[in-house]
Amino acid sequence: KDQTVVVGVDSPPAIAKEFMTGVSWTTWARRFSKVYRTPDAFRDATSVFDGLKRREPKRRTDVEHKTPLPPQNLRMYKQTWWAIQGIFAPLSQQGFSVVPCMDFSGRHLLMESCPASVLKRLELYTEPYKGRTAKHGRRRRVILDRLKRGVPIGRNSKSLLSVQMADPKLLGALVADSGADALDAVLAALGAACSISREDFPAPEDGKMLDIYKLEACVYC
Repeated sequence: KDQTVVVGVDSPPAIAKEFMTGVSWTTWARRFSKVYRTPDAFRDATSVFDGLKRREPKRRTDVEHKTPLPPQNLRMYKQTWWAIQGIFAPLSQQGFSVVPCMDFSGRHLLMESCPASVLKRLELYTEPYKGRTAKHGRRRRVILDRLKRGVPIGRNSKSLLSVQMADPKLLGALVADSGADALDAVLAALGAACSISREDFPAPEDGKMLDIYKLEACVYC
């Protein structure tokens, strides 16, 4: 009952600062669904058009931490819209702190945790693990075996965290999931757990807590 809940979400809680000027993250998030009434309206409003060419400004964390895509990318924008509208914004008003955008003293924690960034930090992002072939399945098992043995909480840390399955059947289900959504959820949870275990939290894994992250948020891994 008194334990802090920590949730890593594989989706960004914010966009580039040029679309958030003049307000805090909490104010921006509270107004989000009124300003961007649909995912398509969100994508159009957060893109820059040069003639027929569309440019999608990245956040500082997307550059620093090498996320695969910016929040409003064609493959991401619906996920981003629903995550902000349905998770980050409402839970920020219901006892959760969206870090590092909000003060988190005495509150449950909600943060962006990128599975790809976790795998890159652990040097496991070397072969594809999403797919239906036997090779993809073997790669998912290799990743899970590594997580079970324990991984460092940071690049220079000797402290380890491991993933333990309460039900042995879960391992088989994670390997069998060809889309790897279930494995990505585990990786997002691991990224959040590692992050709060580091002494420099709420700084991201590189230890640099930039002022812009208070507005744009940052990726935890």
